[in-house]
Amino acid sequence: MISPETYIILWSIPMLGYTLMMFLTPGKIVTDNFNYDPDSMTKFWIRGASPAWFMVLITMNFLVEPDVGVKIGTLMSLIMGILFPYNAKFGYFTGGSLPRKYPMHYFPEILMPTLLILGILTWTNMQ
Repeated sequence: MISPETYIILWSIPMLGYTLMMFLTPGKIVTDNFNYDPDSMTKFWIRGASPAWFMVLITMNFLVEPDVGVKIGTLMSLIMGILFPYNAKFGYFTGGSLPRKYPMHYFPEILMPTLLILGILTWTNMQ
């Protein structure tokens, strides 16, 4: 099994990528995953959310013990999976599925449950 420190690194790498993309190229995070051209307001909100994501990464990697970081990453993976790729796919909060762009949208559809399962396994082995 993987150590809590390894899980945090595995979780942080793709989330840092998303965070940097949100800050530097907020429209690209939309156009990579959806058949939709974001307007300036959408880009504004995406860029504005990037500091919060950066602070999650700082918290998990530097401000809390690894066992707490694993719990944060595991729960974030569950919540993000529900709110992002699977909400886009099944539309339970959007009133219908969104115009996803494949194959790129497979990445978050696979990433979130993978990080969730790895987190659960790591979490249970910490007990």
